[in-house]
Amino acid sequence: RTLINGGTDGGTGSVSYYLDGGTNMTNLRNTGNVAPNPEAIREFKVTTNSYNAEYGRFASGVINVITKSGTNEFHGSAYEFVRNDAFNANEYGSILARAPYKRNQFGGSVGGPIIKDRTFFFFTYSGLRQQQSRFLSGATIPTALERIGDFSATTNKPKDPLTGTNLATGTVFSCNGVTGVICPNRLDPVALKIIKDFIPVSNSTNPNGSPGWQGNVPLPTNTDEFLVKIDHQLNEPHRLSFSYFTTAGSQTFFPGSGTVAWATQDFKWRQHNANLSDVW
Repeated sequence: RTLINGGTDGGTGSVSYYLDGGTNMTNLRNTGNVAPNPEAIREFKVTTNSYNAEYGRFASGVINVITKSGTNEFHGSAYEFVRNDAFNANEYGSILARAPYKRNQFGGSVGGPIIKDRTFFFFTYSGLRQQQSRFLSGATIPTALERIGDFSATTNKPKDPLTGTNLATGTVFSCNGVTGVICPNRLDPVALKIIKDFIPVSNSTNPNGSPGWQGNVPLPTNTDEFLVKIDHQLNEPHRLSFSYFTTAGSQTFFPGSGTVAWATQDFKWRQHNANLSDVW
């Protein structure tokens, strides 16, 4: 997303995106799609006014990306960018082992002649493997006894709604003469299922002395992209080009600002761009 000429929402419906002359925008939100990695880019152009006729779709600006082509000589490249947790400090207040962080961004390109002076190819690949996490703490977790309805050891015991609609004056739960205990036949199986599956067992103590929990929620990101381009020079002023770009990936997010790992959001996507051009 790109803010140009006062765009207010990062580009939705205000900036046009092109890849090798073809539109490169999402159908759903009218924002820019993923562009190829920098090793594949020959030209990156931003136009903010006085557009040519083919770029008159939106008023704020035009982002135009042109990919490389092969030449009469073979050329290639390879790269990898690495980040890890070797020098990372642990999260503030964490009693857990330092969470892993690994990011490997790698790829390469190769291009050259198929028929000298006539037909050329270019290919590039890029991948990302990222392992990171979200540190969570500060939750107040039920004790092992509270998880099965036994609040006899707590100061604030739950009130029994059957003793009155006003919970401030109602009496506390009691089971077989033991105050603060909810009888098993009154425990909601749905609530027990939620506690079992989504509320972790306490592994720490909060500053106020209540049982707490700390944890690291894995949030991996993995992507792969490929670009292939074929150019054929019919004669000096006449050139045919075909390019195909595809990228796919998956990513996990932790929604909101909760203090327990109650849910994640998992995204998967795939994008295809195919362009055929005849320049004369």
